[in-house]
Amino acid sequence: MPHSPTRVRKSGIFSDTALPDGGIYVLRIRLPACLWLAVGALPRRAYPGGIYWYVGSAQRNLHSRVSRHLRTEKPLRWHIDYLLVKPEAEINAVFTLCADKSLECETAGRLSLHGQPVPRFGASDCRCTAHLVRTDEERAQVAAAQLVDRGFTESPPPEEHGAQQKEPGS
Repeated sequence: MPHSPTRVRKSGIFSDTALPDGGIYVLRIRLPACLWLAVGALPRRAYPGGIYWYVGSAQRNLHSRVSRHLRTEKPLRWHIDYLLVKPEAEINAVFTLCADKSLECETAGRLSLHGQPVPRFGASDCRCTAHLVRTDEERAQVAAAQLVDRGFTESPPPEEHGAQQKEPGS
C-alpha cells in the first residue's frame, strides 16, 4: 500500500537544535483571525485571533512529541491537535526545558497571568484552568522573555512561516 506523504508545518524548526530527551515544551501559535472550533469533548467555541501558548510535557522523546505537533496530518489525540491541524494555526516558536512534568502546570499557570486561559483546554488530566492561553502581541513578548528567564530554550522559527513541506524520509 503506498505511503502518503506527511504534511509538515515548520519543518526546519529543529534542524540545528538539540532537545533534551524529556521535559516541558511551550508552543507559540499565531492565529490570524477568529476560528470556531470543537475540541474533543469541550464545547464548540470561538478562538479569537492572537497569540496562543500551549504548554505540554513529554518525559521521553521530547523531540518526537514536538515534531508530531508540527505535522498537520495526524490522528486527533490531544486537545491541541484539533487546533494545530487547521491551516490558520501557525507555530512560530517552540520553547523547551529539561524539567520534571510537575513544572508543566506551574508554567501554564504563569503564562495565564499574561492573557486569557482557554477553560479546560489541555487540562483534562490535571486541576489547572487551562494549558492554552491567548495573549496579544505585547503580552506575548513579555511571556517569551519570562520563559527564557526561567531557563527555557527558544527554537528559532524556520525561514518560511506556514509552509507545508514533506517530512524528510517520507
